[in-house]
Amino acid sequence: MALPALQAPPKVDDPILSRWLYETWRKLGEATDIIAGRIASTDKIAADGTGSPLTGGKRGFVALNTNNRLAGAFRNNPISTIASLTGANPLSQVGVTTAIAVAANTQQYGDGTVSYNSGSVDPGSIGLWYVYADDPNFAGGAVTYVATNSLAVLNAGNGRVSFGQITTLGGGGGAGSGGGGGCPLSGAPVNLYGKPSWWKKTVLPCKDFIVIETETGRIGTFSANDRRFQRHGLLPLTEWKVGDLALTEDGEERVIRVSPTIIPGATVDSYEARQGHVYSAWGFIGHNMKEP
Repeated sequence: MALPALQAPPKVDDPILSRWLYETWRKLGEATDIIAGRIASTDKIAADGTGSPLTGGKRGFVALNTNNRLAGAFRNNPISTIASLTGANPLSQVGVTTAIAVAANTQQYGDGTVSYNSGSVDPGSIGLWYVYADDPNFAGGAVTYVATNSLAVLNAGNGRVSFGQITTLGGGGGAGSGGGGGCPLSGAPVNLYGKPSWWKKTVLPCKDFIVIETETGRIGTFSANDRRFQRHGLLPLTEWKVGDLALTEDGEERVIRVSPTIIPGATVDSYEARQGHVYSAWGFIGHNMKEP
């Protein structure tokens, strides 16, 4: 229902009475606007900036940014914003250069998948690199890939997406690993066959794991692309199924659980051998290629 406009207060000679009439008229006008479902001016909204509410001025909720998304991680509710690659690690070394190629890839989030275009980044030197891009709107497509040798940088920006890690080599041939390569979770009890001097351990970051449990109660936690021996041979754990027979130090044991899991901030122990290449973790037999 439309409300009639208020008439201006009558003019009086008494200044005190005139002021009272004006204030009363103004307050009645504001009340009329509220009853009618309108606000006469954006000045009536708590100010957090200038301009129209449509362009970010006078926003009633400071938790939102100008894209109408949460302004930062600390204003977020505890929902899943972790992403994982749906396929193989997209990183590879470009020839014998220091450049890193990033293949087109897809990331899995709690709300669905986001696809990213291929690209490249050149950190300028050989070594271990983590590759990421900033995509705060989950738009996907073409992004600017960045390489860093600091794991902390991966969490130093809202909307930062990790695309894995790669160790580039002086002679070329470096390939990405899905968060640490095929390795057991750090701290796993291991048995390294051969001389101790043959083996080298490196601690690497990893978040994607698979938990294997057998009928005897044996449990091992390995990076998702780890390979272990079972009745069909040396297979990635992603191909293991309940009912398979795992090869352990105590013989074959039937698998009763294969559970993918994410452990943010975790690390793995990567074992490389100069001569021997068979070892076990939690009693599960594995195989590592010799170092060149």
